[in-house]
Amino acid sequence: MLVNPISFMAKHRVVVGKKGVTENEIKNEYSMAQNARNIGVGVPEYSVAYLKYNTEGKKANPNTNPITKEHLDSVFKNIYLMDKNGINHNDLDIQHVYYGNEGKVEIDCFRFADRFKRNNPALPDFFAPTNQINYETASIAPYVEKFYSQDSRNLFVSDYLEASSKFHKKRSEYMAQDILEKGENSEFSTKMLNYEILKADVTENPDNQMVFLMLQKLDFLGKQRRAFTKWDESNGACGHEFSLEGRIDSIPMYLDAVESAINYSQMAKELSKENQGRRALYFDYESQLGEFYANTYLSWIKGMANWNFEDDRMLSDVDEQTRNMLNDDFQAIIDADLADKKEAMSNYLKLYKEYSY
Repeated sequence: MLVNPISFMAKHRVVVGKKGVTENEIKNEYSMAQNARNIGVGVPEYSVAYLKYNTEGKKANPNTNPITKEHLDSVFKNIYLMDKNGINHNDLDIQHVYYGNEGKVEIDCFRFADRFKRNNPALPDFFAPTNQINYETASIAPYVEKFYSQDSRNLFVSDYLEASSKFHKKRSEYMAQDILEKGENSEFSTKMLNYEILKADVTENPDNQMVFLMLQKLDFLGKQRRAFTKWDESNGACGHEFSLEGRIDSIPMYLDAVESAINYSQMAKELSKENQGRRALYFDYESQLGEFYANTYLSWIKGMANWNFEDDRMLSDVDEQTRNMLNDDFQAIIDADLADKKEAMSNYLKLYKEYSY
């Protein structure tokens, strides 16, 4: 039984029976990196034979190589080009984006890149596919965690929201043109366009409420990324050794991300009540988005937990009756109202740990 917790943000990277990467992954990296370079994305020079990238840029660090406003503008220019041309990078990890002088940005590791799915059913109907969410998850969330002071963190997030506002404005113009020219054949809906315009408008001058909510978003995205990495590497991804303990521990880590996403949804709902007009509508959308993430993570966890109890490598002695009980308890989490999910998760986690350790 192969359960694959894949999202639109990051692809599962288990290389069965091998260390490193496959020939097909190398071919895909070369092809997608070349496609990205051809449309103007900043891609470092590389050796075709080994795909070893060479860049003068450095990895982001708030203390030694901070991300500037100019860098953010460059990042969003690259994201816009990839989005517009349907390239889903899939791994905009903090290790794969390089920041150089005068705001220059370069991106490597297109090994897991693919094409965006048209009308992706894995996304809310108002959310158009974008590389931005992967960048926030894999780069911005771990970057913000490195700040020593809350004031510095707040200032950076404010700058990030301002830069993203310009990106959403430009993207909304492209989406509107696409809808005008293609009508029902457009990959975008009017609902997606309206949400894009709303984000551009409301985040142009971010206040404390905007910054506070964005930090909560980065909290659950960062926790999901760490949980995903634990699960991914514990399965032998990218040359790592299989780890029984890592597979077990990744479930509570994912549930922590779910709880954070629930908090995000509830915060946004309260902010929607406190505001009016377009701001209230924006926060309402964000509340829906937080609930979507919570439920999406739960759908992955259910499959992962089942696999932990059924995979022979996990040495589990849980019988079928107990597995069914655990599965029923997890279904109760999924079926619970958002406000009741935390308690249901706590009850499940006690049983999961009892039968896992």
